[in-house]
This record gives sequence, C-alpha cells and structure tokens, in this order.
Amino acid sequence: MQIEGQQFISAILNTDNFLVVVLDSQGRIHHFNQACEQTSGYTSSEAEGKFVWDFLLLPHEIAPVKAVFEALQSGQFPNRHENYWLAKDGSRRLIAWANSALLDEQGRVAYVIGIGIDITDGRQAEESLRRKVEELSALHQTVLDITSPHRLPDLLQTIVERAARLLNASSGGLYLCDPDREEVRCVVSFNTRRDYSGTVLKYGEGAAGHVALTGKPQIIQDYRVWTGRAAVYEGDQSFTAVASAPMIWRGRVTGVIHVLQTEQGPSFTQDDLDLLMLFANQAAIAVENAKLYELAQLQAHQAETLRQAGSVVAATLDQDEAIERILQQLECVVPYDSASVQLLRNGYLEIVGGRGWSDPQAVVGLRFPVPGENPNTVVIQQRRPYILGDAPGAYSPFLAGPHNHIRSWLGVPLILHDTVIGMLAIDSAQPNTYTADHAQLVSAFADQVAIALENARLYTTEKQRVKELDALRATVADISAELEQTKLLQAVLARAVGLLNATGGDLGLYDEAKQEIVIFVSHNLGKDYSGTRMSLGEGAMGHVAQTRHPLIIDDYMQWSGRSPQYEAGPWHAVLAAPMLIGNRLVGVVGVVAADQSRRFTPSDERLLILFAQQSAIAIENARLYASEKKRAAELALLFQSSTDITRTIDLESALNIAAQQLAKAVNATSAYILSYDQDSGLAIVLSEYFGPEANELERVSDLGTTYYLKTTPKLFQALRNGQPWISLVNDPNTDPATREELKGRNVKSSLSLPMMIAGQVRGYAEIWDNRSERAWSEEEMRLCQTLANQAAITIENVRLFEESQHQAVTDPLTGLYNRRGLFQLGEREVERVRRFGHPLAAIMLDIDHFKQTNDTYSHAIGDQVLRALADCCRATIRDTDILGRYGGEEFALLLPETDAKGAYNLAERLREKVAMTPVLTERGAINITISLGVASYTEQIPDLAVLLDHADTAMYAAKQSGRNRVVIG
Repeated sequence: MQIEGQQFISAILNTDNFLVVVLDSQGRIHHFNQACEQTSGYTSSEAEGKFVWDFLLLPHEIAPVKAVFEALQSGQFPNRHENYWLAKDGSRRLIAWANSALLDEQGRVAYVIGIGIDITDGRQAEESLRRKVEELSALHQTVLDITSPHRLPDLLQTIVERAARLLNASSGGLYLCDPDREEVRCVVSFNTRRDYSGTVLKYGEGAAGHVALTGKPQIIQDYRVWTGRAAVYEGDQSFTAVASAPMIWRGRVTGVIHVLQTEQGPSFTQDDLDLLMLFANQAAIAVENAKLYELAQLQAHQAETLRQAGSVVAATLDQDEAIERILQQLECVVPYDSASVQLLRNGYLEIVGGRGWSDPQAVVGLRFPVPGENPNTVVIQQRRPYILGDAPGAYSPFLAGPHNHIRSWLGVPLILHDTVIGMLAIDSAQPNTYTADHAQLVSAFADQVAIALENARLYTTEKQRVKELDALRATVADISAELEQTKLLQAVLARAVGLLNATGGDLGLYDEAKQEIVIFVSHNLGKDYSGTRMSLGEGAMGHVAQTRHPLIIDDYMQWSGRSPQYEAGPWHAVLAAPMLIGNRLVGVVGVVAADQSRRFTPSDERLLILFAQQSAIAIENARLYASEKKRAAELALLFQSSTDITRTIDLESALNIAAQQLAKAVNATSAYILSYDQDSGLAIVLSEYFGPEANELERVSDLGTTYYLKTTPKLFQALRNGQPWISLVNDPNTDPATREELKGRNVKSSLSLPMMIAGQVRGYAEIWDNRSERAWSEEEMRLCQTLANQAAITIENVRLFEESQHQAVTDPLTGLYNRRGLFQLGEREVERVRRFGHPLAAIMLDIDHFKQTNDTYSHAIGDQVLRALADCCRATIRDTDILGRYGGEEFALLLPETDAKGAYNLAERLREKVAMTPVLTERGAINITISLGVASYTEQIPDLAVLLDHADTAMYAAKQSGRNRVVIG
C-alpha cells in the first residue's frame, strides 16, 4: 500500500497543468510540484517539511485550515475549497482546490492530496466587471439627471453635485472656457470651504487651466504640494486629491469639471478618472443643449417681439403716427432712456421724432451735418451700427443741451433699396449699456422701419393713389403671409420642374439671422425635405446661397460637395439657382433629373435663373402684401404690374402691359420695352405704348426696329453701368443721335432705365414725354426702375429667343457680322443717310493670293489667317463702324459719318498694318497683303447693295493694278 501510494503521488506530481501539493495528516508539505513552485515562488526544497500555514497562508485563513486537519483524524475533510496563497513576492493568488485522501493499512488518513487551479485573474476580472457595471449604472442615472430640462445655472450646479456623488468625492467645481480670452471662469463651487465662483484662471494656470489648455484629464493625489497650483488656492488646505476632466464638445474644450477629496478621503484611481471623463463628455453635451435651448427661447422671443413691433408700425401710413409707433415699439425691442428717428435731408440728418426726452420738441428739428464731426456720420458712411460705450468721451456735445444725460449711444442705419435714408438712435444714462446683440436687434427692426417710413412718405406725397388704403389696413390682421407664400412657391417650383422636364426639386428660403437655407417647398424627391436646414456652402443649395451664382452638377453622387442630408435619392443631375432681389439673397431653387443620361445645359440654367427671379419677386410681393400693406396706390400699381406680367403666358401681352404701366405710372406720353445685347450694343423694340397725348410722329411704330446703341455712347455707357439716363432734346449733354431722334418725333424728353436680371442688363425701358423737357424726379425714377426690373423677367424670355437670331447674323469663324447681319445694320445706316444727309462710305477688301495660302498650308491655317485679319480690322476701326465677312476671304466695312477721303485714309492704314504684321500660325509666321476698294454714298446710289457693289468693283481694280493697294471707286 505504501509503495502504491508513493507511485500514485509521483504520477500526480509529474503534471504541470495543475497545482499539486501533498500534505501529511499534520499539515506538513510532503510534495510540491513545479506548478506550485511557479505560482508561489518557493522551490520544493523550501516548501517540503514545513507546515502549510507557516508561510503560504494569509493570517485570517490559518485557523480554518488547521481546523480542517484536526477534522481529518475523524475521517472528515472537505472535497473542495478556495483559499489565498501568499506568494514569496508578497502577491496574493486565489486557488480553487479539489482534495483527496490516501489511507494507510489501518484506514487512517496518511496523506491529503490537493489539486488546484489559480483563479485569481478570473475572479479579479469578475470583480472589476461588477464594479464597472455598478459605475456605469451610476453614470447612466447621473446622465439622466443632467440631461433632463434645466435652466443653465441649475444644470451646472447639478452637474457638479452628480460628479462628486459619482466618484464618492466630498466637493467639486465647474469652470467654463472663454477661448477668445484664453481663460476659464469658475461658475459652480460645491461644498468647498470657500466659494470660488467667479474665479478666473488663465489657460495653463492651476488644475483647471492646465486641463483646459491640454484637453486631457488629470489626477493630483495631493494638491497641497503640487507645484502647478493656482495662487488663489494657496491658502486652502481643505482638500488633497483632485480629479479633473475636460468637457469636450465638437472637438473643443468648453469647460472643466473638478472633483475634490478631503484629507480623510480615499485617493482617486485611473478608473475614477475614466468614469469622470465619460461623465464630462455627457455634461458638455447637456450644457451646450441648455445653451442652445435658452438661445432658441431668446431668439423666439426676440423674433416675436420684432414681428409684433413690425406689425404695429406697418399698420399705419400716416408719417407722424408711424414715427410715434416706431419709437414705442423700439423700446419693446431694446430698452432705452431716450431715442430718436433721424432722416437724411439735403446733406443733414434731421431728427423727425423723439421719445424719452424731458422735452421731445426740443430735439425735433435738430440737424447733424453729413459728413461731419459726429457719430451719426459714422453710421451713415459705414452703413452699419455704431456703439459708443462712453458717449461723452467720444463726442463732447453729449455733455450739454438736451443730450447731457446720454452716457451710452447706439446708432443704426435705415437702408431702403440699398440706399441709406436715415438712422435710429437710442441712448442710455448708464455707460457701456449696448452690445452687438442689441445692435443686431435694432438693425432687424430698422429694416421694417425703413419700409414703414418709405410707405408713410409715399402716402403723404401720393395721397391721390390711396384708394385701396382702407381695405388694405382692414385686412392686415387677417391675412397670413406664410400660407399664401407656400402656395405661391409651390406653383413656381412645379412650373420650374415642368419647364425643365426635371424629376423633382426643392425651394429654400434664406434665414439671414442663422445664415442657413431652410427648405420651404419640396417636390417629388422621394421624401418631403421641407424644414431641412442647410448652412452656407453645404450641398448644392448651400453652395449657391454662399456664392450667389447658379450651379450645374452633372453627377451629384460623384460631386464632392454633396450634403449628408441629401446623400441618396431619385436624382442624378442637379441644377440650382439663387433667388435674388438686387444683391439681396431671398432663397435658392433647385431641380433634379433622375435620368442617368440627363445633363442640364446653360440654356436650362438661364431658364431657372428666370424662374428664380420670378420667385424672388413673388416672395417680396407676398411679404409686402401680407405684413406691410404699404405704398398705397403706388405699391398697388407695382403689385398689379408684377401680377399681370408673371401671370401672362402671352409674351406680347406681357410686354405691352409693362410698357403701358411704365407710361401710366408717371403720366408720360409713350413708353417702349427693348431687348439689349451688352456686348454688341444692339437693341430691338419689343413693345410700345402710346398714351392719349402722344403726337402723330411719336405714334409711328418702331416695333422690331434695331438700334445700334454704340452710336449713342452716353446712353450705352449708362446702361452698361446699370444706371438710368435722362435725355433732353435741347441738352448738350444728350447724345447727338438721341437728340435727332427726339426732334424727329417731336419729343422733348426721355427716361431710359436698365432692366436687370441677376445683376446683368437684359434690356431697357424708354419713356417719352412730348410736352416739356421734363425733370424726372427721384420718386418717378425709383418707381419706374422697379417696374422695369419686373419687366426684365419678360425680356429674358425674348433674349432666349433672340439668341438664335443673333447667331443667324454672326459669322462663326471670325465672330464678325455675316452677310445677313451686315445688310440688316447697313440698310439702317443708308436710311439715316437719306434722312439726315450725313456721309457714309464703304470698303471692300480681299486677301491677295488666299487660295495659294490654303493650298500651301491647309484650310485650317487659312482659317487662322482669316481670324487674324478680322482681329486686325476690329483693332483699327471705330466702335461705330460696321465690319462683316462678306464671303470667303472678302470683308466689308461701313463707315458712318465718313467721306471718301476719310475712308481712303482708313483703308490705307489698314493695308499697311496688314502688310507689316505677319500672321502667327501653327505652321509659323505668314505674310499676307490685302487689296481694298473704297466707295462713298451719293444720291445716285439707290441702296446698300449698290454701294457695296461700287466698293467691290474698286477692290477688283486694285487687284488688277497689282494687289496690295487701295482704289477709290
């Protein structure tokens, strides 16, 4: 039995997979295998012969183990148990044992064999997991607490209290960052010996400043001896350990959370810091959400205040009442001690109304020169708000007179149609009262004030036009602008989608305050995108809003600028255009095509620009109609004109309506609408209206007549600059050709107005009066300019149709007029010569030996020669001269106001220039010469064809005489 027992023990000890220890019945170690050595750090020789409790067991486990061996004498022992081993290096290992006994011949326990497994790591992991679950549960509950709706101060206090509770800390604090000043400010001091609220630290100063600077959490086990502590905490010895974590939102540090431990409390661990960091991240989100919520509430309140103020102000067209309401409602927008409304009049800002003064009449009528040494001038010249925190220090007159109570001052310009018409001024008896936020609010109100004042002014000066005033005022409270606007925009978008044969589209309005595009109407895009907000530059709509230019995207899914909000949908190609009124962005309209082969073209782009312009005008009209009820009969005229034009599907009728409205608006005798090509200077009469007082010559129809505006350079330049132009029949400043035209029609004065689309002149309107050399007033010009801009939308349609006609009169190789274009313009010049007796000459020219050039170098090189000759001719002649490609290598020149001698001199200069200037081609420089024939108009020449034939005959005579010369026919 003893031998068999020894063999059994030996066999068990040879395994390395388990800890195996053999003890005798007294508890002495008999055998100790290699696994035991590795786990305990003791060798078998060190262990064998010793009692197990002498060196392997923890003190509190010795008695239970001894009790087990005492029980062995009665044959009782545990089959399984767990206990800790104290390893040689001082570490503790938890061992799970399975026990077995070997008996001697008398049946008594001789040995106990224990087979064990080291379960320390598993038990530690289990314990760590349990603690982590408890921590995360506590964190979850804490996050629920702080993400519930709170006022911001209450939320900040709750965050600190929950953080301290989460880490079982005694106190804490919270700092918010000011990145502009690079400072952190204590906003909560919880359960500290002193209240540190309001304490400001620089980035890098103290624990909070250090964390704000680095963006990393940290533990300080004893703050009292930490070398980086801030001076403000030097005398406070009430806390030792500090754990700090940054509050990070969208990649930037917005604040720092502290939890503090008193001298008696435990130290913080890395697990504590990790938990605090998780909590800080959630706290950062909660704080930003609370800020956004409070900001949204504030903005909503401000918007409602502005809406109510605007409604009250817009509800009257009496100027005195309007000014009083402006001052009353201004105090609701931004509180003040005194305020004034000032209007620009003859180089002065004049106070037309005041409130809050001891004697308001003492300030009414006061004037400030502009420009002048006063803050009012700054507002007017810079066209933006101006704040004086120390008003008397900046402008000494604030120390005297009715202004002597003013310590803070805010001035905001009143701007109407991009023109400064005056300003609002608000005053406070306290210094440094007004901020940029106040300036922004007053500016928003000032936009409505400018319109209200303009309405009141027009009402005062145009009382005969207020037939609909009572009805408009009675309905102002009942009409919802937003509902009507929605219907209008839906109709415009549906028409744009249909016209462009698109799949769908959407239309967004510009939120200037947030600088975002808000999708207002969505059509057939797979889902309704209404309400979607896009920042400037985001996606196609945001890109167009930012650049103010249209955008064509051939493959949206491959476009790098697509928005995550429009990642996928029933679209492939995209076309978007801005809705502009002047330079002001109203919104963006976009259409899409699902067809993979579809590409939007420049023609599509022009059409969408037209519809975007219509949308902008419609929105503006709806806004004016619903919220302002302004301008009485004048605005009724504008609205009626816009409605008639935009609702008319017959182009001719729309143009006639526009001309009629222009004449009637200012009681003129006739009016015309002309298309206009800015590059060529060509203008075509598209519509005309003759009033009851138009004379017989004035009534001679000009429909379809083409005018070459380069013959009227002053008018041409004014239109190019987008400016109106007044022409008087006896004014030396009027273009001679225009004076002759007016005399020929027995007309005394005319007003020409550019018709703008997307910042470009697309046509112009001309209004005539045969009764006097009329001094057109600014009011009349402003009204007519508005009507002309509305009619410009119709001109764009004409331009699209006329584009093909322009191509029909242009030589595609040289860009000159072709034979057809040459005759269209030339016959008009011949008619002018017959009518007024002015000289007119013609030149025909031909390249010498051009066939040899083509045969030698190729027709492609020949084309380069033709283009070079065309460029040379263009550079040599005047703007008023007419140059065309007559055919092949033959060119024709018509020279108004030029006799035969002048034409010969020009021809000779041109001949010399061509002969001396080699043509640079792909095959090198080529020298060419030309032969020219000159003819001048006489009464015996019946038409243009005969005049050109005479010049052609002279040209062939030049060739017969040896080429490279000029012959007069």
